[in-house]
Amino acid sequence: MQKTKTSPDTYITSLPEPKRDDIKKLDSLISKIMSGHSRVMWEGVFWSGSEQKIIGYGDLTYVNSKKENIEWFLIGLTLQKNYISVYVNAVDKKTQPCGL
Repeated sequence: MQKTKTSPDTYITSLPEPKRDDIKKLDSLISKIMSGHSRVMWEGVFWSGSEQKIIGYGDLTYVNSKKENIEWFLIGLTLQKNYISVYVNAVDKKTQPCGL
């Protein structure tokens, strides 16, 4: 997945009702909590191999097992087929603080 230039607001507007209102409410809450952090769209193939569009809040860089630097989000929000997903990426403060 990669950051894109798509606006999170455009993504939210494109969602079907009634889930659009649920995503709007969650986006508002997360945006308030993450004030001062980035809010961008991430799009592409997710871990499971499926195409995803995720609103990412905050920036996280970590080193994976292959010693590659990976850019990611601290919190992610998306509408799945049958449910809403909120991804919270946390790391051990002794290894890498997330800055919250």
